[in-house]
Order: sequence, then structure tokens, then C-alpha cells
Amino acid sequence: MKSATRRCAFGAALTLTAAGLALACGFDFPQTLLDHRQDTLLGLRPTDWMSMQIGDLLPQVTDTLKANEGTNVTAADIERSEVDATHAAQLATMRAAKDGAAAYAAGDGLPEAVRLYAAGAVEFQHAATAARAKEDASAQLAAALSYFQNVLRLPDEQRAPRAMWASYMAGRVQRLAAGPAAPDRAIAYFQQTRDLARKGLPDPLGLAVASYGEEARIALEQGDVPHAAELYLEQAARGSAMARSSLGDIGERLAADPDLALQHIQDQRLQKLWFATVLAEGPHGYYLQRPGDGADLPNSWAARVIKVTAGMDRTKASRLDGLAAIAYTTGSFDLAASLAAGVNTPLAAVVRAKLALRAGDRGTAAKEFAAAISHRSGDKATEAAGLSDRGWSRLLAENGVLAMSRGDYADALQSLLEAGSEHWLDAAYVAERVLTLDELTGFANRHVPARTARDQRISTDPYWHDYFGTPPDTSRALRLLLARRQMREQQFDAALENFRNNDFAVDEKHPSLAAIAGEYVAAIRDSTKSWTRIKRAAALFKAAQLSKLYGMELLGYELAPDFSTFGGETTMNLKAEAGSYSGVDENSRVNANPPPEVRFHYRAVAFDLANRSADNLPPRSQAFAAVLCASLRWAQSGDDMDQARSQYRRYVREAAYVPWSPKFGARCEAPDFRRASAFLWQTRIHSARVALRPYKFPLVVLAMAAVVGGVFALRRRRIRARLNVAP
Repeated sequence: MKSATRRCAFGAALTLTAAGLALACGFDFPQTLLDHRQDTLLGLRPTDWMSMQIGDLLPQVTDTLKANEGTNVTAADIERSEVDATHAAQLATMRAAKDGAAAYAAGDGLPEAVRLYAAGAVEFQHAATAARAKEDASAQLAAALSYFQNVLRLPDEQRAPRAMWASYMAGRVQRLAAGPAAPDRAIAYFQQTRDLARKGLPDPLGLAVASYGEEARIALEQGDVPHAAELYLEQAARGSAMARSSLGDIGERLAADPDLALQHIQDQRLQKLWFATVLAEGPHGYYLQRPGDGADLPNSWAARVIKVTAGMDRTKASRLDGLAAIAYTTGSFDLAASLAAGVNTPLAAVVRAKLALRAGDRGTAAKEFAAAISHRSGDKATEAAGLSDRGWSRLLAENGVLAMSRGDYADALQSLLEAGSEHWLDAAYVAERVLTLDELTGFANRHVPARTARDQRISTDPYWHDYFGTPPDTSRALRLLLARRQMREQQFDAALENFRNNDFAVDEKHPSLAAIAGEYVAAIRDSTKSWTRIKRAAALFKAAQLSKLYGMELLGYELAPDFSTFGGETTMNLKAEAGSYSGVDENSRVNANPPPEVRFHYRAVAFDLANRSADNLPPRSQAFAAVLCASLRWAQSGDDMDQARSQYRRYVREAAYVPWSPKFGARCEAPDFRRASAFLWQTRIHSARVALRPYKFPLVVLAMAAVVGGVFALRRRRIRARLNVAP
């Protein structure tokens, strides 16, 4: 048998769906398919498509028996709880007696059932000690059985407190006893234990449910594997984790021994146990199982599975499609084709599609994928069709991968989005790198309808965007990806509409990303429309601040280089596979719109905006120094020391000394643009005065002449006016 840890892991769940693939230490990255398309489309790992659950096998329970395996309550604890302190000490003396007779004698004054059971328990304990020492324990077992039987012979009222215990222990004694009739007697006692519990006798230790397991062990010892499985299922149906572990033992025995499996595989319960176990134990590669691995090794997983699958009576197989998938995984493609032929299930269609792809027939593969998808009930996956929820997601995602190979990029994106958040990274690659902005906008308008007024309320969950590759709503995530792409391309009106319709709280102080986006767009527009340099500088600096603080949310790439999908916390090498399953113009599309190479590219945007702001400010103003100081600090916080040194050199070269110069970059004042405006006018006036100073005398003479000329002209006008007046 395998280790107890493995058995418990198998039995506790027996839900055999694969977890997300971990592609780096420290994080569980969502799986991606577009960076290994050939393995995706030609490989098949059954656990990606279906699950086998113990709930499929459990019988309907009609009684109230419950397992009691999660507590540390012992028989001694219950005995002490039933008596006072004096009698508790007496019970302890009985338990420590040298044999049953001494224990019985020490219990004088206690109820007869209690005295008899305690005496039997002492004898059983001594028998167990002798057995561990490999000594003859038959005498102690016989004595123990006698005491337990005497409990059961008491009148109902007297035996009630210990009847359940005595019946269960009598069964255990008989299971350990020698003789051909002992197993049948043990079984009778275990069945009696359950009958007593169903009649209402107290069962605080859950012995009635435990008796199923004891009886199942006898069936296994007798080679009756189906009956043992039946009993363990009854036990598991009543909440026993130990029964699930034991079912795992049986499944592992069947998986390890093909001859044993073929002997019992026609039993539907054992067939499903075998099926579940081979799924759980199947070879799982780091990315995908490559069909045929290990098939040539005599006792490999593949060889054992092939032997059972080929030798099974197909008319009694509960999952021909599952067997076809397993046969495909082992590299037995002819067997897989034979098993999947004529089977009208999604998984059988997937097997046929992959076989067609191996034969180079992509048209047939596409039709089989479409046939598999047609089994969905409306927009929801159903277990009745034989696929797990993960299987439906995988089906849609692989259909998207196949669509990529045909160059149907919009269809690929739609299929990947329908696959759910587990495949968001692949969908984001198509949306951000392959489709043009106009194509993505058209796709969103056709397939991702605008949110209703009810849906447009701001999310109350701060940091909604930190979904680490699996957004809770892929439609919303796509609209936000589109909004950021539109912002980068300066399609501001469309971007703002998408932000408004998919708004969320950035943090507690900023409950609306759409409002921040509106401020950023207004600042960018003001920087081009303002008439004065100072107003342009103020607008550019505000845009720089917003880009620095909220660039990930406003401008960040979903994938490289910013990885907004991970909140910018990490990166991931997502390079699309170039090969026969790439679209004919996919690489040219990707290369036509390359992202920046620097991570957190919006920091560079902020730095550029700050520099442009400084360009519009008087170099000797406080605002000029403050803007350079802020951008230097941003560069330092991003570990861009080249940019930081560049800003400091510009400050030293162009700016005036400011009080915080000794800590320039560590301590910065806010730029005072109003003072900068006044300073600019003062500078202009001063410059004009300096420029005109060499022409001071001619200008004074010219001014005096202008005054004299004006006075003379005024006098002449008055004289003419008097002359024109009638007498």
C-alpha cells in the first residue's frame, strides 16, 4: 500500500481535477496555452477535462448513523462522565487490573453491564499486548468474548449502557480469533451493532459506522473486493474520512494490478474507483502530458492502463469517452479512435478532434470542437455532458487556440473569454497584442455589451484590479484593458466612457477611477489649449503626477511590460509560440505594435510630462526647481538613477538655489505656479527695461515731443471749433 498521507489525500476529496500550473516559485500563475500551442492541441491530460467524485458512488442513506472520527473522546472519557469522582477512581482501578476477573471484582457496586464490559476490555487489552509480543493470546480473547457476550445476555434495560460497545468488541474479538466460522460470527456482531444503533441505543463513539469498516476488512481478507467497496461506500456515505482513505487503497490496488482490475472491472463501482485512481496517478508533465510517455515500459502507468482499457468489456464501460481519453494519453491512438467512435459526448469529440489534428485535418478538428461545444446547455456547462467545469473551460480555450491558427483572431478572443478567468492571460494577449485598436473596439461593441445602469455603480471592493491574472469578470477586465489602450492612443472620449461604465475604487481615498481618468484627460487637454506657458506647465505637471500615482490603472499594459494583470507585482514570460499553429499574419501584427521595453512605462510618461512642464517655466523660479525635484524623486523611487542624475544636473545648470537644495530630491516643495506667473512678468518687465536702457535719452525726447505734439493738436482743434461757431 502507498503511504497514509497519499491515501488520505486521495480519499478526502477524490475530486481529481488538476490545479493551476505553477510556472515560477512563489506564485501560482494561471495557465497559458498560446505559448505552447502544439502541446496544447495535440496533448491530452484527462484531469483537465473531467473529474471523478466519490459522491457519484455513494448510496442514499436512510438512517441516522453518523461517523465520529473528528473528536478525541475515548471510552474512558465517557465512563468517567457517567459517574461521580468516587466511582471514577473505582473505574480507573478496574482498567488497571491484571485480568478480567480482578477487574470485575474491583467494580463491586457498579452496574452489571459496566462491570462486565470493563472486565472484557481488560482481557482484550492484554490480548492485544500478547499479540504484539507474538505470544498466544487465544485465552485472553476467549475470556474477553465471554464477558462481552454476558453483557449482551442481560435484560434490555441493564445492558443498554454497554450493549453497543460489547457487540462491536465481540466482533473485533471474532475477527482476530482463529477458526473458519470466526469471520461469519464477527460479521454477525458488526451487523448487530448497527441494528442496536438503529433501535436508538446510544452510540457516542460512532461504533455503528465504524463497524462497516471492520466488516469491509473481513471482505478484503476473503478476497471479496466488490463487497468491501460496497461497505466502505456505506461507511463513507455516513461521513467517514477513514472509509474514503480505504476506498483509495482499493483503487490503488486495482490500478497497480491490471489482472486484478480486469477481474473486477465490470462492477460499476470498482470501475469508477479504478478510473478515478488512474486519473489521479497518471503522469503529469510540467506543462502537458505528451501522449505515449512510458508506454514501452513493462509496468509503467501507461502500460498498465493500456492493458485494462484494451481488455475491458466495452458494453459495460461507464465512460467510453474517458477510456478513449486515457488511451490517447498513453499513445494508443488506434484504441482511442475505436473507443471514441460513435460516442456522442463532448470528450469523445475532443479525442476525435485531436486525432484529426495529428492527421493534419484541421477542418475536421474544427467541426469536432464545434460539436463538443454544442453540448453546452445555454451559456452554462453541465456535468451531465461528462465534462467538469474545468473541462468546459479547457474546451473553449483550446477552440480559441485552434481559431488562432486559422487567423480568426476575433473568434479566438471570444472563445477565450467564454473559457473564463482561468484563461484570461491568453485572451489579454489577443486583445492587447494581436488585434488593432479599431478591431478591439469593434469586438467589444459587438460581444461585450455596455453595462446596464444597475451594473455601472462603482465597485465597493477596493483594488478590484488586483486579480492576479484571473479577473472576477472577464468582460469588465476587457473593457478596462481597452480603456487603457485608448488612453495610450489618446482616444480620450472613448476611454473615459469605458472607465465610467466600468468604474471601481482605486483606494479608500479615491473611490472612482473614472474621476481620476477625467482629471488626467482634462490636464492633457489644458496643456495644449492654454494660452500662457505657466498654465501649460501647471497642466503638464498635474498630468505627470496622475501618471506617476495612477499610471498602472490609467495607462498600464495588461501584459508586458507593466503586467497590470498582476498588479505590477511580478512579470511572466508570455511569448506566443511561433509555428504551424500561429496565424498567418500574427507575428507581423504583434511586431507592428510593440510595447515599450521598460517596465512600468507610465513612469517614463510621467517623467517626460514633468520635463515638458519644466520647459514652460522660468528656470530661476521656485516652480521650476520644484518640478525638477519631484521628477528626480520619482526617478529615485523607480531605481532609475540615470534619469535622477540627469534631472539633478539640469537643476544645477539652470535653476536658482532653493532652501531645500541640500536635500534636493529627498525633500521637495510643491511648485507655486502663481508665483511663477508673477515672476515671469517681473522678469519680462525687467528684461524690457534692461533692453531699453541704452536708448533712454532719445526715448525721453521722443516722449516729450509726443506730449508737445498732442497739446498743439488739441489747441488747434479747439481754435477751429470756435471759428466754425456762427455769430
